[in-house]
Amino acid sequence: MSDNNIHESEAAKNKLEQEIKVLTEKRANLEQLCSQYQTNIVKLRIQYNEKRKELTKKLQQEYEEKRNILEASLSEVEKDSIKRQGEVLSKLNKYKSEQSDILMKELQQEVSERRKKMYEDLDKYISDTHNKINAKLEECNKKEKELERLQADLDKEKRNCERKEERLSRKEDELKEREAEIDNIVEEKCASEKRHLELQIARQKEEITHLYEQLLYLRQNQDAIKNFEQIYGKSPEDIKTEIKELNIAKDSLEKELSERPTKEVLKERDSLKIKVEKLEADIEKLSQQILTMKDGFSKYKLLENEKNILENSEKYQKIIIEQLQNEVLDLRNKLERLSQPFEAKSTREERIDAIKKDDSEQNFILRPLDNNTKEIDWLNNICCKCDSYGIHFPQRILYAFHTALKIADWASITVLAGASGTGKSELPKLYSYYGGMNFINVPVQPSWDSQESMLGFFNSIDNRFEPEPLLKFLVKCTENEAYNKYVSLVLLDEMNLAHIEHYFASFLSELENRRGKKKNDVPQIQVKLGSGLQPFGIKLARNIIWTGTMNQDETTKSLSDKVLDRGLVINFPRPIRLISRAEMKPLYENNEKNMLPYDVWKNWVRRSIPEEADFKDIIDKTYRPIVEDINKEMSDLGRALGHRVWQAIEYYIANYPTVFDVNNFLNKNEMHRAFEDQIVQKIMPKLRGIETRGKSRDKLDRIKAILENNGFALTDDFNTACEQGHGQFIWCSSKYIDNDEQGKIQIKQ
Repeated sequence: MSDNNIHESEAAKNKLEQEIKVLTEKRANLEQLCSQYQTNIVKLRIQYNEKRKELTKKLQQEYEEKRNILEASLSEVEKDSIKRQGEVLSKLNKYKSEQSDILMKELQQEVSERRKKMYEDLDKYISDTHNKINAKLEECNKKEKELERLQADLDKEKRNCERKEERLSRKEDELKEREAEIDNIVEEKCASEKRHLELQIARQKEEITHLYEQLLYLRQNQDAIKNFEQIYGKSPEDIKTEIKELNIAKDSLEKELSERPTKEVLKERDSLKIKVEKLEADIEKLSQQILTMKDGFSKYKLLENEKNILENSEKYQKIIIEQLQNEVLDLRNKLERLSQPFEAKSTREERIDAIKKDDSEQNFILRPLDNNTKEIDWLNNICCKCDSYGIHFPQRILYAFHTALKIADWASITVLAGASGTGKSELPKLYSYYGGMNFINVPVQPSWDSQESMLGFFNSIDNRFEPEPLLKFLVKCTENEAYNKYVSLVLLDEMNLAHIEHYFASFLSELENRRGKKKNDVPQIQVKLGSGLQPFGIKLARNIIWTGTMNQDETTKSLSDKVLDRGLVINFPRPIRLISRAEMKPLYENNEKNMLPYDVWKNWVRRSIPEEADFKDIIDKTYRPIVEDINKEMSDLGRALGHRVWQAIEYYIANYPTVFDVNNFLNKNEMHRAFEDQIVQKIMPKLRGIETRGKSRDKLDRIKAILENNGFALTDDFNTACEQGHGQFIWCSSKYIDNDEQGKIQIKQ
């Protein structure tokens, strides 16, 4: 290296060191500003709490004092009122019986009006409070959005320190203003509530004063009645009786005077008349006093009811205040959590560690099966174990599911379709458990719209990667030596609740690219760890097999041609005879589990077409022409079968467990059965949506004739597909499996 190059490299090195030093100093300044900001927030929070405590204590003291005064005055008024009420009622019992109904009706009407008004005021207050809460929530949402924008700005500030300092100061000012606004809102709310309570207390006090004045007036009237009795020596009722008697006497005297008038009689009559008029005036006065006293008593009762309503309203307002204070506290905590923009970002290694961390508890002792395990014995053992567990699967369904998993390189995903409750989800679970496979059930959500929904995403708010259980399972079954040597099964349960292409598109493409590659040269799925970081790659190892279930109702999405070409659909038959289940046996009987090594599974899979002459002749001379004839009719319907479909059919037949026996002899009947499965699983779904009228029906009838002429027992299912789709072809039955199962039962009998 020349001296000039050395000098230039040293100068560049010194320049870099100076830039690093400047950046370090600016970073220290930023950290100092952050600490000052946190200190200011803590001080403001302490001041707010102290002010709130002082105001709450002061309001509580004022309320208790006024409440004690009111209770004392009300208790005295109640005692005097009850005492005087008894005395008055004893004297006016007769009059009360005549007027009680009228007074009670008026009282009830007035009480209902006052109660209605009180409830209207309470409803108005509640609605106003809810509006204020909603306004505060909207304000907090705006603050959240503002904080997210500030977070994005902070990422840019890493590349420009000067702009970072300016934005930092601006952010601090905005946060202080928002803190002051929140404090002002809380103080205004507390002050408003205090004023409202003070007005209510003042109004109660005025009502009580008015009631007390009325009671004094009633007491004076009562004293007047007593004086009247002392003067006249009789009660008003007795005086009325005397007046009636005097009137009778007057009438008789007048009659007598008319017959025999004298000066003495006339003089006595005049004096009696004056006396009667005076007594009538006194009675009228007493009646008015009685009415006034009754009116005062009814107002007292009404005020007592108002007092109870106001006390309940006060309790309700306290509850609302506490709720608002709790909401403010939650918003402050949220604001504090979102106000950590300077926390150090987690590294790529930390995010990968979160994915690789195994949170599951292993309760089983894993023991590998013998390498000499026979495939048909292994399958029959699963069938027997399912029956003993209490769930029966038709043998043809089990064999079809097993074969579909074996040709995963040609059919990336096996889809189990049918009515709910027919055992679609149970089959993969029991197959994996009794067969010795790692298993995970992934419930698909209708909201899944990307690969991140299925695997996980980086949470920029909490500064961590949040992996989904499926991602952890895939990493465990590919990198953990305790699991990656065994076969693993993934079940996407109810996979058509969301569009499969949205969350599974990358998997479909990469799983297809896996075909023909070596063991260690398999494609990967890239998991995004966050902006600016290299994605994390997961190998799509062949020991991981994919399956899914789908319901056929109005809540689900139909499968696209892309999924149908790259997958395989197995329709579950509707049960003809409903089976009872005597008991629920535990699935996990012990802590030992016999596991199926991938090497054993690999030996069961045929990755090339068998060289036996009979097999190739039947494939080329019998089955290929049938598929080509069907494809020719489909082309006129705007549908077509590609090379991928035919290749999957070939390898399905070759891998069907009973096509070749243990001595490698070919069973032509089982070949016919396997090819019949593939017509249903790979070809019939391609006809979905074809109109069953006009020229399209002619083409469908030709396809049905091809199947019938070649001895396939699919006529009933084909007719059902034409009739039950409301004018469209929809294959949704499996009667051929039921017929096959019934035939086996009759043979056994």
